[in-house]
Amino acid sequence: MKKRIVSLCVALLLAFTLAGAAGCSKGETAEEGDVKYTVTEKGTPETYGSLSILGLEEGEMPITGFIGPQDSYSLDGYNLPSAITDSVYQKLAEAGVNLITETKLDMYGITEGSAADRALKMGEKYGIQYIIRDTASSNVESADPAQAFTAPAETIASRMTELYSKYPAISGVYVRDEPAAILFDKVAESTKAIAAAADIVGKDYIYYTNLFPQTSGTQLSGDPENPITYEDYLNTFCEKAEPEFLMYDMYPFEGLAGTISGSWFSLMATYREKAEELNVPFWLWLQTGGEWPDAPSKRIVNEAEMLWSINTALSMGAKGMGYFPLVMPPEYLIINGGIGSARNAGIINQFGTANAYYYYAVKAAKQIQAVDDVLMCSKNMGIIAHGESPAAIRGDYVLSSFRQLESISGDECVVGCFDYKGGTALYVTRNSIESAGTVTLHFNGNYGYDIVTRGKTSFRAGESLELYLEAGEGILVTLR
Repeated sequence: MKKRIVSLCVALLLAFTLAGAAGCSKGETAEEGDVKYTVTEKGTPETYGSLSILGLEEGEMPITGFIGPQDSYSLDGYNLPSAITDSVYQKLAEAGVNLITETKLDMYGITEGSAADRALKMGEKYGIQYIIRDTASSNVESADPAQAFTAPAETIASRMTELYSKYPAISGVYVRDEPAAILFDKVAESTKAIAAAADIVGKDYIYYTNLFPQTSGTQLSGDPENPITYEDYLNTFCEKAEPEFLMYDMYPFEGLAGTISGSWFSLMATYREKAEELNVPFWLWLQTGGEWPDAPSKRIVNEAEMLWSINTALSMGAKGMGYFPLVMPPEYLIINGGIGSARNAGIINQFGTANAYYYYAVKAAKQIQAVDDVLMCSKNMGIIAHGESPAAIRGDYVLSSFRQLESISGDECVVGCFDYKGGTALYVTRNSIESAGTVTLHFNGNYGYDIVTRGKTSFRAGESLELYLEAGEGILVTLR
């Protein structure tokens, strides 16, 4: 009953679906109004890793956040109002958030009216699921493996039946964020026990683990005597923990304006490749804010930068993503002198009001929700990079052309190349965080294209396709 779904569609059925109402087959001419175009050839659909999330619709992209609303925030001796309110959850839903990764609220000892109880009920009300801590099932928070705890699968199954079932908003159990390698055995013990418990109760509860950003040495190993490489870190984790999805941290906007970490694409390509090997999807965390007390070098993210990170991830084949932080972490108010401004962290700040990132996320959500039915059911075959890039793009995943797409002209872009049910889909991202641009796609025939821009769908046909994109914007093009 496990959640990995190898999606292999029937090519014959797809030919009829994608050819449109005219029922044309490959190579035949179809019409849309008075516009004629050639129906593209559909091959055998490629397989891809997918994950079923309890509470989300089939094919709905998970948009998560770390951490969720908390009951109160303490600052300078005052307790700020609880963020577990209708207003906050309504804003999160408007921003497209459908899954909260929660580490501070705990199922252990949950009671009627407690913060965890109210948060889960508020999530249910607004269509937002939870991956939540349950230290009665799993606790691997200590850096010391000897302090780790995992309940037997039968015990976790009983908790799922008797407790989790009371909260439809629960989709899974938090295990560990950024574990060092010395914790991998303990993390694996928890992930396997949770998976076994989910099998026992017959519900697809998932488990959450997330990996360090790209670094090396003893931080990765957790052992001052035995530094390891990132490659070893990732491979060992996958061998032991058997992840249902891969997720990692990387916050690329720091230093001077206009600069981006040079490893943005290369690290994403590493996870893309590993996820394909394991036949699971990959997700990533996105930077919402900057000048954090524990990372002062991170700069404040603007709209173009946040959209660029979202859309380049979609072009690279990400099947889930999350905002860090989602809501102002309480510790940010006190550590290292406290955060400089409420606007520096989170879609929602400590006062329960919206930061600028909320408005960027609302804009992004319109597009994500309009394209996820295609991207979640597609295999990323690579990307085509045209023009200069603010972050290096190189490797086997870089293509020069793809099927019907022969070349690209115009301004800088990256084009994600997808097999969608045996046909072709392209996700075009303006590869600039500073300016808008126009991109022209040149094809080897006169085809019909369904185009999704800013959440709205239109149709065009021709041997070339000109697209206007704002800085960091993404557009989906699906060939009929």
